[in-house]
Amino acid sequence: MNLPGMDGIEFVRQMAERKKGIQFMMYTVYDDDKRIFDALRFGASGFLLKNSSPDEIVAAVREIHDGGHP
Repeated sequence: MNLPGMDGIEFVRQMAERKKGIQFMMYTVYDDDKRIFDALRFGASGFLLKNSSPDEIVAAVREIHDGGHP
């Protein structure tokens, strides 16, 4: 969520406004309700922690592809 020069949530907000139909999944070490809520509110389709297993990551990508919100 911390990108060089820009907050990841702000990046998602800007891109979601410009590029309709793109799915964004936040992949981060941060596990707090405010960041999760803000990411989803501003356009992220899902949220995964960096300690997620490979199986969880694959399942989350499939879920987003199928219209869900992991």
